[in-house]
Amino acid sequence: MNIVVCDDDEVIRKKIIQMCFKFQNETHITGEIIEMSSGEDVLNYHEQIDVLILDIELPGKNGIQVMREIEQEQSYDYIVFVSSHQEAVWNSFSCKTVGFIRKPIEYEQLRRILKKVAELKNEEFLIEIDTDQGVCVVKSSDLIYIKGEGSYTRIVTKNESLIVRKTLSQWEKQLTGMNMLRAHKSYFINMEYIKNIKQNVILDTGEEIKISRLRKSELLEKYHTFLKKKAFFL
Repeated sequence: MNIVVCDDDEVIRKKIIQMCFKFQNETHITGEIIEMSSGEDVLNYHEQIDVLILDIELPGKNGIQVMREIEQEQSYDYIVFVSSHQEAVWNSFSCKTVGFIRKPIEYEQLRRILKKVAELKNEEFLIEIDTDQGVCVVKSSDLIYIKGEGSYTRIVTKNESLIVRKTLSQWEKQLTGMNMLRAHKSYFINMEYIKNIKQNVILDTGEEIKISRLRKSELLEKYHTFLKKKAFFL
């Protein structure tokens, strides 16, 4: 996933770039990270870019003016705006805009938006799992479910089942942005593997997983939203 970071403040620009590298290291999603300091730099660059992280308050052409000029171009797929002024959000809407972050930027905010972009681009997430035998890497598309077992969790994939010393609460943050459904206090389920939801969750593997009664309506809504989005992208 190729990223351009455009901000005229070098300190802020370098900080955002460090966050982007951190995101790449966590998700194993590769790509170039290019830094720019002006709107003119953006407009003069014509290579394919997946996401443009764009400061609104730029010298010369500001971020909003840049957005309007590249709206119909194919070079930049998505834009994330950053600004010190919350009210600037109202001018930042466009067909390419996927997020607005107010300065000072926090990593978790940027991480959520970059994961959203990766999902829109159908990027494959890679999940690092620490086992007694060492670190193994699992594709997010191969992960079926994670089951909590006290201080441990069972990771069930298409090819194997692993036990790791990590709680569901610890997994929750790492799974943000993926198609995982918290069906029960003990389960995260990959919605790609759900065959149906009735009294229980029925998986493509034939397994059934209990649903929390209190959260059933919420779970059904999340699953239906997932199906609609999946149908849209197909």
